[in-house]
Formats: sequence, structure tokens, C-alpha cells
Amino acid sequence: MDGETTRTEALIRAVRARIATRALAPGDRLPSVRRFAETMGVSPSTVVEAYARLEAEGVIRARRGSGFYVTGAGLPPLSLSGMGPRRERDVDPFWVSRQSLDADPSVLKPGCGWLPADWMPNPALRKGIRMLARANDSMLSDYGSTRGSLELRRHLIGRFADQGIAATVDQVLLTGSGTQAIDLICRLLLRPGDTVLVDDPCYFNFQALLRAHQVRIVGVPFTPTGPDVPAFEQALIDEQPRLYI
Repeated sequence: MDGETTRTEALIRAVRARIATRALAPGDRLPSVRRFAETMGVSPSTVVEAYARLEAEGVIRARRGSGFYVTGAGLPPLSLSGMGPRRERDVDPFWVSRQSLDADPSVLKPGCGWLPADWMPNPALRKGIRMLARANDSMLSDYGSTRGSLELRRHLIGRFADQGIAATVDQVLLTGSGTQAIDLICRLLLRPGDTVLVDDPCYFNFQALLRAHQVRIVGVPFTPTGPDVPAFEQALIDEQPRLYI
């Protein structure tokens, strides 16, 4: 393949990339032949050849005396990877937590990790709280078991049995949240300096928790079908993690 052909294909890829990132939208005018040639450091004839091939494919069309325009035919999915330089992804999770907890109730918090109040089963919650208020005094004022409510643990054991999971009530520990459960696991398994793999992106509260445990956090790209398996396998080899969340 000669150099001129390579330069032509490079121009075609450049135009397609601009369309993919919507830097050039349907109906937009492409740079003139002369200006695009100067920008890309090629000859005008190379631009003419690239535009002609794109026009033959229906990607652009020529308007007499006006130039070339994007048709929108076969428009590729929006690509975000080329939209500007790669930014630093490290965000202070403690700052994000404070912003979510201290924000005005009317402010949308799509990354907070909990559901909006009007999405919750509020009537059922109110009913449960009223029933609890009528319970005996010890239920209202005493501390509970270190493993959590015995009645709830027994209920869960029954549900586990339906799924073929053999367990006893003493093997079930209830926590106030998923974050508390992970914190207890971290206290058992981790020491400062250990490496932990997390999904990228990851729930910010997990990152705040892991920072409090003074461990090294390594992200594994999360795809629409789950963790990126080759990247995960390589991280296991390179990082020798103690835990994956």
C-alpha cells in the first residue's frame, strides 16, 4: 500500500471519527478541500479522493458551489471515547458522600446509591413503623442480638432452604446496610496496603470505605455484560488482590 493511499484512508477515518463523536452532525458542512488539506498536512488531491470515496458510500454529499455535507445515512452510534482528552477519574468519595447527604431534598442525586423518596413503598413502611410502635417495650428500647433479629434470621433460613442453601440461624448475620456488611468483611480480610479490585465505575461509598481501610484500589472496566474478563484476569496476575468487590 503506497503512502498516498494510506493518507487518504487516514482522512476517511478522521471524518468518520468526527461524525461518530457528533463533532460533525447530519447537515453539517465539512471543511473545504483546501482548509482540510492544510489542517491534515496533505495535498488537496488527497482530500478530494477521500471526500469522493465518502460520497460514494453515502456518508457525505456534494452541493454544487457550496461544498460537502454530512448526510446522516448509516450514522454510527455516538462515540464518547474521542470527545476530548482523557480526564483524571479519581474523585474524592467522601466529598461525593457529603454532597449527596447534605444536598437540598429537591436536588436530583442520580449517583447517590439510594432511591428517591417517591419511589419507595412509603405506605408499607408507615404501616410497619406503626406496628413496631405497638410492640413490647423491650423491642423499642433494648439492644438487639449481635447477629440481628432471630425471627428475621429464621425467616431467611426458610427462604434459603427453598433455594437449596443449607444454613443455620447462627450462620446468618444481619447488617444495617450492604456497606456495613462489606465493612465487616474488610475488617476480617484486609490489612493496610492490601490490593482490592472494584468495578469501574464503582459505587463511590465502596471507595470511601476502602480508603478508610488504607488499601490500594484497582478498577476493572465494567461492560454491559459484566466485568471485562481479560482485564480482570490480567489484574489478578499483575496485582494479586486480596478481595474483589
